Amino acid sequence: MNLIRFKTIVLTLLISGFLPWGAKPFAAEFPGPSRVLVIYGNPDIGPWEQNFNEIILHDLGTQAAIPVIPEFLDLIQSNAEDQRLIAESLRLKYSRISIDLVIAVLPEANSFLYTWKEVFAPDARVLHMLPGTDVLDAEPQLPDSQIIDSSVNLATDRTIALIPQLFPDIEHLYLIGGISAGDTSFLERFETAIQEAGITMEYTLLRGLTPSELLETLDNPTPSSAIIMSTYDRDRTGEALRTMAVNSMLSENTSMPIFSVFDALIASGTLGGNVSSSTLYANTTSQMALAMLNGQTNSGVTYADTSYLFNGALLDKFRVDRERLPSGSVIINDNPDLWRDYGGWIVTGLIVIAFQLALITTLFITMRSRRLAEAKLKHAQKMEALGSLSGGIAHDFNNILMSIMANAELVKMTPADADLVLQRSESILNASDRARDLIAQILMFSKQSANFEAKPVTLNSIVND
Repeated sequence: MNLIRFKTIVLTLLISGFLPWGAKPFAAEFPGPSRVLVIYGNPDIGPWEQNFNEIILHDLGTQAAIPVIPEFLDLIQSNAEDQRLIAESLRLKYSRISIDLVIAVLPEANSFLYTWKEVFAPDARVLHMLPGTDVLDAEPQLPDSQIIDSSVNLATDRTIALIPQLFPDIEHLYLIGGISAGDTSFLERFETAIQEAGITMEYTLLRGLTPSELLETLDNPTPSSAIIMSTYDRDRTGEALRTMAVNSMLSENTSMPIFSVFDALIASGTLGGNVSSSTLYANTTSQMALAMLNGQTNSGVTYADTSYLFNGALLDKFRVDRERLPSGSVIINDNPDLWRDYGGWIVTGLIVIAFQLALITTLFITMRSRRLAEAKLKHAQKMEALGSLSGGIAHDFNNILMSIMANAELVKMTPADADLVLQRSESILNASDRARDLIAQILMFSKQSANFEAKPVTLNSIVND
């Protein structure tokens, strides 16, 4: 008997009450109304089980106020006797309370529940979530039971179809999984889905190899190959493993893209695929559990939906054209990329800036055209004013010159008449003064006079002049 099995039996005895201090504390711990018992087949809680359990506790326990009891049992490495002891311990543990519904999660828990339900929960209804082939084959003979079957077939079909879409040169697939009951069930579904897909790629099944054997086998892989990763709970030696650990090891030590149909593997080195999400499984389980507790039943097998999920860092590593990804794909663990993440905003910003520059240029051209037009108008007005001024000056000068010339002629005609000469000379001097004043006004208008002085004038004298 190995150490793990010994610990399992000891814990079972403590729980079941075969030792004096075992039964009463557990029986007294859960007084009250009917409850939902959720059974997991592995005490080592991985991210998938943790996320699934959190959603179930929230949907049923928090929102619907239904007491939910999760049990994480060591079923992967247990034999029939170990499982009998575990079933007896559960019977004693819940002997004083009513279990109305039992939910078994993943194949090991479903096989255990299918075999030992009558021992610890004979009156409870059963919801099988992701059972193995043993439960699926017995489904028509299961009273008060409903099944949520794996979406692996649908996810596998979609993932297989996706591989040549993303990597047209891929010619060979390595299908890798463990050897436990759950591993075997998933691998069988993978093989069936690949065979029914009608793809031209060949595949090699690597089942239950130890980690070192896996690395040795894949050290020199077939050219143009990819990996499809199934669950890996136990290798051929019986060693318990974690699928995520095996997946991370392969990702770090091989140069092939890894595809999977399990969302929990995307963050541990899997490129992506069409995945059966623990969140979608949990949501479907919660909805069906509420329906069963309300007396509703569904015929046949229910399937959860799937979604496309990808690792952004590995998309970049393998240079996958993201335009080839299916519509609605979700990308996690993505490397920051300015153009990819904000390209739309950058283009929009450039368009806005270009529009603003065009508007500014248009305004500048408009203002420049307006200034040129105003300058031309001012020049025309100036020329008009100069024309008016020139006409007035010519008229005034012509009058002054006529006065000077006329008086000069009169002086020549009467040189002996001193009084008349003096009078005519005075007229010539007055006309010359008027000419000087006119020149002063011209200089003042052109702002070239330094002696300009503004002073009041007598309008009568100007009119007389």
